[in-house]
Amino acid sequence: MHVIKKRLLNVFSKSEILTVEKFCRFSEKKKIVTYVPEEYADTLLAEMSKAGAGIIGNYEMCSFRMLGSGTFKPGKDSDPFKGKRNRLSFEEELRFEIECDAGKLNSVIDVMLEHHPYEETAYEIYNFLRREKENSGILVTLRKKIRHQDLFKKLNKNIDISGKDDENSYKKIAFTEKDADDNLLMSAKLLECGCIITGSENGYILIKIL
Repeated sequence: MHVIKKRLLNVFSKSEILTVEKFCRFSEKKKIVTYVPEEYADTLLAEMSKAGAGIIGNYEMCSFRMLGSGTFKPGKDSDPFKGKRNRLSFEEELRFEIECDAGKLNSVIDVMLEHHPYEETAYEIYNFLRREKENSGILVTLRKKIRHQDLFKKLNKNIDISGKDDENSYKKIAFTEKDADDNLLMSAKLLECGCIITGSENGYILIKIL
């Protein structure tokens, strides 16, 4: 962090900078919500956790449960776990929530459907973001916007950019030494950065966020 701040001051003077804060990546996660009789919730937790769900940092088998009442009317061709065909049923159920990485979603859903007692399993899948703990760099807000070509000149003093025009200007900029992969770009865009500057004092790369 100290090294990046030092390099930041090689590009901008203190008088140009309004605020400096840490720049962290955000990772995309999935949350699965289903509705299950209370006596089956522990089974779902155990089996879905084995498939890779319920991990938050150093903790495993993380879930949330909330008691409520569900309604359903089994059709004439149904084979209901509870209730009777053609009659409206009111059953006490748990709202069961558990999260997982996107890459494990398919296998976790397979396990849930295998161990859920209902003939038709009601469930939803939600997308959400979590900020990672590791610091990826610095987020700088300038006192006033800087034009693309002026910023480029600051980064590359020996390059002649006369005659080149770019209408973009930036007020919030991310500085990082990390590779600018899709996750880093998504995180910068989420934080409303105009661009990312990556590299070292020996050479910078300016990446516009479109």
